[in-house]
Amino acid sequence: MIKSKKLIVLIALCFVLALVGGLHAGAEQALKARNEGECWYFKNIAHQGAEAARIIGGDNEAVLAYFGKAWTDYNNLRKQLIEQKQAEAQRQEEERKANMVSLGTFQITHYCPCSICNGGYSGTATGAAMTVGETIAVDPSVIPYWTHVVINGHEYIAEDCGGGIKGRHIDVLVSDHATALAKGSYKTEVFMVK
Repeated sequence: MIKSKKLIVLIALCFVLALVGGLHAGAEQALKARNEGECWYFKNIAHQGAEAARIIGGDNEAVLAYFGKAWTDYNNLRKQLIEQKQAEAQRQEEERKANMVSLGTFQITHYCPCSICNGGYSGTATGAAMTVGETIAVDPSVIPYWTHVVINGHEYIAEDCGGGIKGRHIDVLVSDHATALAKGSYKTEVFMVK
């Protein structure tokens, strides 16, 4: 009976040492981690190791302290990765704003490829394919064709025009007539991408 307990303790100790070695390797990789998902993966490894150490023999404070430190290290790494991601997103947004010029306020409406909205035409005035999330109809004397504009943070391309699109009016292509009606009409500031 004593020999079997020693064997179990020995196997458990080997398991803990293998986890500790794995965590050291994991720490090297975590420092190179480029996304939050990888950081969470390594954090889970630390958690599992600490839980295993607790089950095997929670009185071993050194093992528990090691896994507790690993947990803290991975938490700090995750925080750093999130802060880096946020800083990069802010830098990209500032760069994007620096490359935009306000065209002022425009009336925004919505249309779809149906015969009611598009008069039976199956294409755009420029010959470009009608692409939801990209195509807008404009007055080309106000916004020239192929101009990239940003409306409420989304970038579109002036690829179409329409009989009812005059002056400071933009018609945004949507997938169907119900969506066009639901999105309605509103005024907002429009930006041209330099």
